[in-house]
Order: sequence, then structure tokens, then C-alpha cells
Amino acid sequence: TNVEVASALHSALAKFTFPGGATPNVVVPISQTATQSSESAQVQITGNNEIDGYVIAGNWGGNVKVYFCMQFDQPFLTSGTWTNSTVSPGSTTATQSDSSTMVGAYVTFPQNANGLVVQARIGISYVDANGAKNNVTTEIPNFDFTTVLTATQKTWNQELAKLQVTSNGNDDDYQIFYTALYHVLLSPTTW
Repeated sequence: TNVEVASALHSALAKFTFPGGATPNVVVPISQTATQSSESAQVQITGNNEIDGYVIAGNWGGNVKVYFCMQFDQPFLTSGTWTNSTVSPGSTTATQSDSSTMVGAYVTFPQNANGLVVQARIGISYVDANGAKNNVTTEIPNFDFTTVLTATQKTWNQELAKLQVTSNGNDDDYQIFYTALYHVLLSPTTW
């Protein structure tokens, strides 16, 4: 399976390319965050092409609640949730009440002998669930991966070009500087 991602300010578009004959599954382990395991989380499968929820996880500023909305470009064949090692096919909600519990959701799409491309747009909000849904539908109004990727590259190039550096002939200096600048820009504080 090949996964590509392009981002906007509060959202992203993921493109999953499954090989022919493979079972196309997308797994959403919401209790696992980029910084650590979460303190609390909820995942809910809404209809046949959407997963919503929130996660509360600690980071440099204390516990932060982040709402998300994940919309797929085609309906699921099957779906379910899990809590720790208990998988619940057909279940639509899983809730994590403490940091020792892990929850998530999974969705499956029909097999195709020629392969299958599935796209998912994901929006986040630090305010509420409606904000996450609004962010994803406003920033990524359709599932056009090339358009989102081109806009992403343009935005990053504009940000990275704001500062020009010179070096005494050491290319490592450029790499260190622009890597650090990239890391600073990864988590903008836009609400």
C-alpha cells in the first residue's frame, strides 16, 4: 500500500493506493498521538464514509483537546472499532477513559483485482467538532489531491523563502538551518 499526504492549514488529504487483490483497510489508532499516548479519546463512525472524534493528549502546553473529522471519497464496505485488544466489528463508537486504554476505528473497502485508490480528507479543530468539519470542507472542498499538493508546496516554499541565509561554503549549515525552520513551522498556533 502506498500512502501520500498533502496538507492545508487545519486539514490534510490522504491518498491510499492499494494493490490489486489486497484487502483495502484504513486503521485509525486515535489513542496514539505524535507526542505520546492520549489521556482520553473518542472515535465515532458516522454513516458510511466518515469518522469523527477527539483526543486529549499532553504536550509542551499541558493537555490539549483536538477534534477531528475524517471523510472518505467512497463508502466503507465494513467498519468497526476496538478497545485495547477487543475488536468490535460493526461498532460505531469507542471511548478511552484513561491512558492505559487504547481505542480506534477501522474501515474496509471492496477488493479490486486492479487495485483501489481511496482518499480521505481530515480536518482538525481545537475549538469543537463542528470546527473540524468546517475546516475540512472549507480548506479541501473536493478530493483533488494534485490541487491540494500544489497549494501545500507553494505555501511551504513561501514560508521557507522568507529568510535567506549564507554560509561559509558548508552545505550542512543550510540543511541544519532549513530543517530547524521547517520544525518551527510544523505546529503553527492558529485556532
